[in-house]
Amino acid sequence: MERQAAKQKAYSALSFEVCQSAGYEHIQEGTVPVDLVAPATALRCSDVSYGAEAHRHGPRKGDVKLLIVDYPMDHQKDKAWAIRYYADSLRRLVRNIDAVTGRTTTEDDLAREIKLRNEGRRRALEIAELWWSAANPPTNGQDRGTLFGLGRLEAHGDPVASLSILREAKGIIEKRVKEGHRAQGVQPDAARLFVCGACVSPNSARTEEAGGIIVGKDDQWSDIVTLVDESGDPYYELAKAALSFPYEQSVTERARWTVEQIRKSRAAGVVYLYKWGCNTQSAVAAPLIDEIKALSGIPGIIVEDDLGQSQTEQKQNRVNAFIEMIS
Repeated sequence: MERQAAKQKAYSALSFEVCQSAGYEHIQEGTVPVDLVAPATALRCSDVSYGAEAHRHGPRKGDVKLLIVDYPMDHQKDKAWAIRYYADSLRRLVRNIDAVTGRTTTEDDLAREIKLRNEGRRRALEIAELWWSAANPPTNGQDRGTLFGLGRLEAHGDPVASLSILREAKGIIEKRVKEGHRAQGVQPDAARLFVCGACVSPNSARTEEAGGIIVGKDDQWSDIVTLVDESGDPYYELAKAALSFPYEQSVTERARWTVEQIRKSRAAGVVYLYKWGCNTQSAVAAPLIDEIKALSGIPGIIVEDDLGQSQTEQKQNRVNAFIEMIS
């Protein structure tokens, strides 16, 4: 109830379409100490940039440093000016973080982190290839998502620990695949689903009860499959990689990449989920699903999710009906 109350209060200050509303309210009330708000204006979240701007007018205006990392859009991944522009934004972000922490981040520091995170990406890709190749899903969908997601080492607080888990997990997955192990709770011949969209997914356990299993998701996986060149200026190479994330490309290019992931994962259907108010994802859902169908013949469904609840009964019922159809 407290969480919902914070969201509703923030909606009145920002907009009823804003996804990150509770975070805004907690910062403004001072219950969460924040020194810097620095979102990137990528396509996955349409509200973060004006959400950051809203901090200029709240009760704590002036107390929190604000910085928008501007992400060039519209086919900019191969344009040198766009890469340099985004690299400069990343340099500015690091300088601001250093000012808050009192540390100095060097290019050598950044280069070492790039190498570490590239190893995490490679390990996650190896595990994905093993998992997808199995006759039976070697883990349930929730564990699969967690393992694949560990490839984003920065998302879990301790990159070294995440990398250690990935190394150990590969051996476990190899053994399960070799023995034909089928994960507990996963039904024989479960309908394999690939999920598209941002920040929302079907409930893994409910999906498996209905005879399906989630075998992949484009959001975040798009980042993991994109290795950063380790040979050049680290800021430039980071910017170049970020601008080439498949998730952020045109509908046609994103669809081609998604179909490649669908074929690798042997998915039988695509579920596109988005939160109501996520303007970019809601706009691209129908054309992307249409393009995927045209390229692969794989059936798809589009499901809108309520901003207030992460796992609504209505959403899961539609996913379960889709599983029944493709089964």
